[in-house]
Amino acid sequence: MKIMHLSDLHLGKSLHNYTLEKDQHYFLNQTIKKLEEENVDTLIIAGDIFDHARPGQKAIQEYAHFIKGCVNLGVSVFAIAGNHDGQAFFEYGKELFSHDHYYVSGYLNDHLIMDSYTLKDEYGLIDIWLLPYYRWEEIKRYYPEAQIETPDDALRYILSKQEIDQTKRNILVMHDYLTGKVASELSDEEIIGMQEPISYSVVSELFDYVALGHLHRPQKVGKQTIRYAGSPLAYSFDEGCYAKKWTMITLQEKGDDPIIDLSEIDPLHRVKIVSKSMKELIPEEADGIIDDAYLCIELQEEVIRPLEKLIPFYPNILKIKPVEYQGNSSIESDLGQETLEEKTIAELYEMFYYEKTGKEITSAQRNLLQEIEKECLADETN
Repeated sequence: MKIMHLSDLHLGKSLHNYTLEKDQHYFLNQTIKKLEEENVDTLIIAGDIFDHARPGQKAIQEYAHFIKGCVNLGVSVFAIAGNHDGQAFFEYGKELFSHDHYYVSGYLNDHLIMDSYTLKDEYGLIDIWLLPYYRWEEIKRYYPEAQIETPDDALRYILSKQEIDQTKRNILVMHDYLTGKVASELSDEEIIGMQEPISYSVVSELFDYVALGHLHRPQKVGKQTIRYAGSPLAYSFDEGCYAKKWTMITLQEKGDDPIIDLSEIDPLHRVKIVSKSMKELIPEEADGIIDDAYLCIELQEEVIRPLEKLIPFYPNILKIKPVEYQGNSSIESDLGQETLEEKTIAELYEMFYYEKTGKEITSAQRNLLQEIEKECLADETN
């Protein structure tokens, strides 16, 4: 059986207030083609399908169209809710959807019994276990008899409630933070900003493959068969620094590790951070568009109104960062004290605003500054 593992689609997401609808539409169409070309039997989506708990109409329609395309190919789809998803939203109509081979789980029931489904291939039976996002503190609160003290304890307790047949091949789909380290080896930086991680050892002996969602970088956790697919698109400028991957799994007989194939996703637009001077960005021979990537440009010099100069060559600039401070103010070091003294208050503020934000003030803001300056000067005279 051939399986595609996806996660963290974040449909409806924007990058610096710029909608990524076209990019996500392009990727989902690519996915349909990939499913057909690779003769994929099963698609797993490990959470964060939407970027918001209450997704917009366009995002819902995009996802519905995508699922329909998968079902029309005869691909079975297994999906779970992530921490960004509305869990109740995913529970709605799940029994009806299952007739079309779309299986979804939004939350665990009161007995902590996971939704599971059995498939069959030439090697026998395969059980797919769906574990949607949960908060381990809630498991601790509602099940005091379990004496849960850590995230590891909570997951072990949940798994103890399942009847996992080890004669079959078992696949776990979950959306959480797993690590290949034990708790004592973790640094503060690995915990701050995220929930406390779970050791991969909790699941490593129970499942033949663990399909993870939550982290956006594609990677293994502890062993090759416990993997994050990562997000298919770069959803921050930092994410643009590494390649996004298709994750394909081909199951073998029980006891044999599945074959895992990773290949690079080619997005509609790449996401880049570019640190250059204006001369490097716009060489003399430049004519037309140089790069249509979504760009954060770190200018290596002070430039007045850089956006209007750059946009003909880089149409998808989303952010321009000014030169960082180097000791004294870069304004003072570039212009000199005498030149600064010749500037009006409004002009100095405009330069300061650009240096701090990378943005130019609007005409309305400039007029307002000039009016304020006139009033201040008039008060001084009086």
